[in-house]
Amino acid sequence: MPFIEIKKLSVHDPIQQKDLVANITFTLHRQRCLGVIGESGSGKSTVAKALIGLIPPSLEMIGTILFDGEKLTSQTSQQWRGKRIGYIPQDAMNAFNPIETIGHQILETFQRHLGLRGKEGTAHAITGLERVHLNNPHMLMKKYPHELSGGMLQRVVIAITIMLFPDVIIADEPTASLDAYNRREVITQLQRLKEETGAALIIISHDLGVVQAIADELLVMHQGKMLEHRHAKEIFTSPEHPQTRHLLETRLRLSTPLEALRQQKRESEGIPMLITANQLLKHGEDKGRFFHKEESIARIAQVSFQIGEGECVGVVGESGSGKSTIARTLLGLETLDGGEIKIDGWPAHTWRKMNRGKMSVVFQDYLSSVHPSFTVKEIIAEPMQIIKRNMDVNQKVLSLLKQVRLPSSLLNQYAHQLSGGQLQRVCIARAISTNPAILILDEVLSSLDVSVQVQILELLETLKQELDMTILMITHDLEATVFLCDRLLFLHEGKLVEECKSDQLFEATHPFTLKLINSLMPFQLDKK
Repeated sequence: MPFIEIKKLSVHDPIQQKDLVANITFTLHRQRCLGVIGESGSGKSTVAKALIGLIPPSLEMIGTILFDGEKLTSQTSQQWRGKRIGYIPQDAMNAFNPIETIGHQILETFQRHLGLRGKEGTAHAITGLERVHLNNPHMLMKKYPHELSGGMLQRVVIAITIMLFPDVIIADEPTASLDAYNRREVITQLQRLKEETGAALIIISHDLGVVQAIADELLVMHQGKMLEHRHAKEIFTSPEHPQTRHLLETRLRLSTPLEALRQQKRESEGIPMLITANQLLKHGEDKGRFFHKEESIARIAQVSFQIGEGECVGVVGESGSGKSTIARTLLGLETLDGGEIKIDGWPAHTWRKMNRGKMSVVFQDYLSSVHPSFTVKEIIAEPMQIIKRNMDVNQKVLSLLKQVRLPSSLLNQYAHQLSGGQLQRVCIARAISTNPAILILDEVLSSLDVSVQVQILELLETLKQELDMTILMITHDLEATVFLCDRLLFLHEGKLVEECKSDQLFEATHPFTLKLINSLMPFQLDKK
């Protein structure tokens, strides 16, 4: 008997008069993993929310959802969430209460669902945090959500879920914010939980390498409809629907062998240096301040590097390794405790004052980085209006939309009306609106599906060549880094442990770099 049974599930939006998902039917047995793939907007997350009873009341849901023969209702969903049904949300940053410590929120969950209190609850929490490889869990439990990186928060959510030992785990992009090593470790923990407890597992992911590594069955969605549902190996071997073939072939473009990219990479020798960072030091603990960061969070120690004019350099490392700290110090959002950064021979703060608008950034959380009441036109025009350069702003906005491959019909749309890929392109258009000399990309691909990732990477490659920008790319995605960057810097526990050209990645020697490389789960089409 199937443990999960979905019969003709449909979710309708009466305001927009359209089906978000239509006529979804599938079953899943215990100790089986179902992978759900599809482009953004295909209805993957809507199915996940339906399975845990979190469809908003403004939407209409029809169909039947059965767990172990019992029907899911509004009452049973509240009773089952947490203990019987574990849910790992996509946006870990918004999954926590910002005014409560991590430890308080973990213990509150364990007390409610497992009845664990005091030292027993704390010991259970420490075990969970250690299982997802979070260092110094006792100190981490005293911190607030804003003090942790996105990847660390994602691992906390996963730790809470797996330590509840639920009957079914629904994971919505569980590895999107994780580096290659921690991605593999999380998948191993989920696989182990499935085998040890008999749990059913549903993974929604744009990372086909992850899905291929863990899924027994595969469900492919497009525009709210189910295109295919078969054994994963069958779909990877012989996809039937054209959209499925398109999705798999698009992902293969990110897994192009490095030898095929070598001719595209430019040599860094002889390029004038634009950015020079010397012995950068940033303590994680602020002495004597009320709002302090403790030593294990976002610390960099004696980091030195150079970036040439027009060069693209990727900074790779695990969550909490100091990648974003380097970006923030370069932007002037954090002060250094030691060392210096020079840009074109000037101290960084002096260069920024002399060159307003010449340094731009595209943030990881693109939805939170735009004003919700601004239209696309206002979002893109804002930097130009602040700097007040003599230009036709309206014409420049239209030109920028064309550069990032967006139609002018989106000018009067709001952020919530755009897909993730469209909004990220708008953020890129805003970032290049002032013709920057330096562009910082902070995890710009982590929340996007695979087809949009490839489109954004190709767009950035084109813009890099057209605008001759210097790019610093903060990322945990090695394949994306090789696709775009000329050189790679590897950070581990706040230290720069290795530097290499992209086409020399497999010549790396440091144990941490090798661990990342060996943890890669590249997607491959199975041969018949």
